[in-house]
Amino acid sequence: MTDVGDLLIPTLTVSPFDGTTLASLSITAPDGTIAAGTGESTADGGATWTADEVTLNQAGLWVFAWTVTGTGQGVEYSTVVVNLAPTAVAFLPALAGLSDLILRAGSLTEAQTARAHAALADASALVRRYTRQIFTAVDDDLVILRPVGMFLVLPQGPVTAVNEVRAVDQDGVAGDEISGWVFDGIDRIDITRVGFGWLADPWWPWSGGPESFQVSYDHGNDDVPGDVIAVVSSMVLRTLFSPSTVEGMTSEKIGEYSYQLGQFAGGAAAGLSVRLTEADKDALSHYRQKAGSAQVRL
Repeated sequence: MTDVGDLLIPTLTVSPFDGTTLASLSITAPDGTIAAGTGESTADGGATWTADEVTLNQAGLWVFAWTVTGTGQGVEYSTVVVNLAPTAVAFLPALAGLSDLILRAGSLTEAQTARAHAALADASALVRRYTRQIFTAVDDDLVILRPVGMFLVLPQGPVTAVNEVRAVDQDGVAGDEISGWVFDGIDRIDITRVGFGWLADPWWPWSGGPESFQVSYDHGNDDVPGDVIAVVSSMVLRTLFSPSTVEGMTSEKIGEYSYQLGQFAGGAAAGLSVRLTEADKDALSHYRQKAGSAQVRL
């Protein structure tokens, strides 16, 4: 991932080439500023060209245009998407990035880019709240579950590993790791074969067995699913390209005529806040948790 402040050495390969091949560079920054490259040179007779190092000091889409004259003449374009610099605050990562917005919109203005980071975080939070899924990878997540029958159903998916299971006493204390449980490889832990030796253990002074279990497990995706990226990107782009910067209806009068613009039922414009529409919910509905173990606490 390329972030604001990173350095880049522009490079071009030309074919065919010979001693008449010359190359010059033009750089377009995300705000539309165009600057000529410097230090264009070749060390192999015109096959490979480099220019002076460029500091990528703006978030958004950078366009590098190489103009070649002589043998191999033409114009060659390359692009680099630069993300906003990450913050030190420990939030869950956004479910889509600036590059996803640019791939769909083509380009963003400087003002839109400035708003994009917060909008992506907001949209990701709304999607996570609706689906009750984190999506991104989490290791050693701890959850306390009450079984349904003799099964514990893990709330987050996909589950990549179950690390340990501990019985929780009536004071909410997790005891030693237990054995005998079986993970089905999808989302359920069968505790039918778990021994009940803890009933004679001084750690367990109660007459009945445990009513809840603490599970440590790994879950999530290395790559966010494409349909989730699509929904989050759509939510943000609706807001960034909204004709209104305030909540409510957008209207304007020209002479004797007036018109209204709206993106939602009732003529409401998207405004500054990202929203999860019914269409978004339909696209995400298959991720919502099904009935299973009751989650006591994290």
